[in-house]
Amino acid sequence: MIKKEISVTKTDFRTLLRNRSIAFYLYLKYSKITFFIQITSFNLKPLSIFVFMNTVYLLLGSNLGNSKELFQQAIQMLELSVGVITSSSSLYESPPWGFQHENNFINQALKVSTELPPLKTLGACLSVEQQLGRIRANTDNYEARTIDIDILLFNTELVNDTNLIIPHLHLHNRRFALLPLTEIAPNQIHPKFDKTISQLLYSCSDNSDVRKL
Repeated sequence: MIKKEISVTKTDFRTLLRNRSIAFYLYLKYSKITFFIQITSFNLKPLSIFVFMNTVYLLLGSNLGNSKELFQQAIQMLELSVGVITSSSSLYESPPWGFQHENNFINQALKVSTELPPLKTLGACLSVEQQLGRIRANTDNYEARTIDIDILLFNTELVNDTNLIIPHLHLHNRRFALLPLTEIAPNQIHPKFDKTISQLLYSCSDNSDVRKL
C-alpha cells in the first residue's frame, strides 16, 4: 500500500467532522466508492491529506483472437476503471495449463495503483473481460478464452471470499504467472508462504515451456 498526497477544501467533503485532532478519518463526496483518508492538518485553508492507495498485481491471459490487441484494449480499460498501471511485464507464451487446445496462451503481468478494495477490483476486471467478449461458462473446467484478468496479489492481504481468493490460489504452482510477475515484482512477498516471488519461481515444480516474446 502506498500513500498519495492531495489538497482539497472543506467543500469537498460530504461530512465534515468537527474533531480537530491531528488524525481522523472521513470520505470524499465526489468519490464513487468509499475509501478512507488521513488528515495531517486541519484549518480554514485547503487541507493536506494522504490517500492510501492499494497495489494490485494482475495477470492478463488470452489464447483466442488477437491477444496482443486485446491486451492493449484491456490495459486502456483497466486504467479507466481500476487505476494507474505503474509497471507491466513482457509478453510470455506458454501451452494451455490444465487442458488441451491448439492455441498457446499469451500472458502479461501488470502492477496497478488503485483506490478500489479487492471485491470492487474484481468487479471492474470482470466488467472489462465481458466488454472484450469473454463469456464465462458455468463450469470449473479450464477453457480457451479471449481475455482473462486474474488478481494475483493485493497489497499483502489475504482474502478468502466466496468469489475471490487472494493471493491467487494457484499462483505458486504456475510458471506462466510467476515468470512475468517476477519480471516486475521479484521481491514482492507472497503473504501466505512468506516468500518472494523470485523464491517461489525457483521452487516451482511446473516445468511448462514458458517463453518471453
